[in-house]
Amino acid sequence: MQRLSVVIFVMMAVASCRHFVSPYQKDRERVKELVDTFFAAVNRSDLPKVLSLYEQDAELFPPGRSAISGKAAIDNSYRQLFLNAQPMITNTITEITVGDLWAVVTGNNTGTAKQLRDSTSTTTNVYNKYMILIQKRESGWMIRKMIWNSNLSKSSSELF
Repeated sequence: MQRLSVVIFVMMAVASCRHFVSPYQKDRERVKELVDTFFAAVNRSDLPKVLSLYEQDAELFPPGRSAISGKAAIDNSYRQLFLNAQPMITNTITEITVGDLWAVVTGNNTGTAKQLRDSTSTTTNVYNKYMILIQKRESGWMIRKMIWNSNLSKSSSELF
């Protein structure tokens, strides 16, 4: 009888483990949705949508440039990008780590950026890795900081 009780207890414990959902699962899904929305908006050159995903005091850390601080400067940066190029980026999230108030997302993106103001219709290949720091607010998750750089080695990146 005691053995049967132990077997039943173990079976119930195993069965209950299958239904365990992390308390951060819903936040993880919302963070993933924010990142997916961001890259979709970039591909559409949807400046209002892109800006709506950033905190007022957000910062971008682009490769080889000074930090871009604040929503007005971020607005200008994306405005220039969308005036001069049409990005077509495929995003792959490699990790999402979520806590109570912060999330970190890392990933890779590949694709192209077709130059719009170039009479030769130059296309630049994109091979980047990134890290995004996202903060939870009452209104939802917002991008706080973003850093990215090329996945290509220095000698490879000099070819483009």
